Amino acid sequence: MNGSNSLVSCSLASIGRGSSKVGDTTTGTVKFSPSFSRNSGVGRNRPGGYWIASTAPEAAQHAIIAARPVADIAWVALATDGVTDLIDALKVDWQEIGSMDSAKLSALLARIHRWEYEVDPDGILVPRSKRHDDKAIAVVRL
Repeated sequence: MNGSNSLVSCSLASIGRGSSKVGDTTTGTVKFSPSFSRNSGVGRNRPGGYWIASTAPEAAQHAIIAARPVADIAWVALATDGVTDLIDALKVDWQEIGSMDSAKLSALLARIHRWEYEVDPDGILVPRSKRHDDKAIAVVRL
């Protein structure tokens, strides 16, 4: 970005409502530990667990924030866990996602939704508390 009046290019796609999840500040990626079980609810809205802002507004106080020089960043992807939890299962590369426009992001969301329904409807391959989670993704190019 070259100054405060620079434009930011953004592609956006969404299915359902949004949600949030904590991230890894060293890589900028977001993951839960393999032993974590969202179905148990034990770690919900607790330090060391995961935060759901829709049920606990104080979740914002527990956000993990990382700073990077803007010059080092070409794009940023913002996605709900309904997307991020299935990216690895679908073998989609985040670099590829970074280059997607709105139409391709919408197609990715549809592909994820189909995969949940056709390949893993009972959450065996990717454990989850419901068949279809809310899905939203935005790619912002700086």
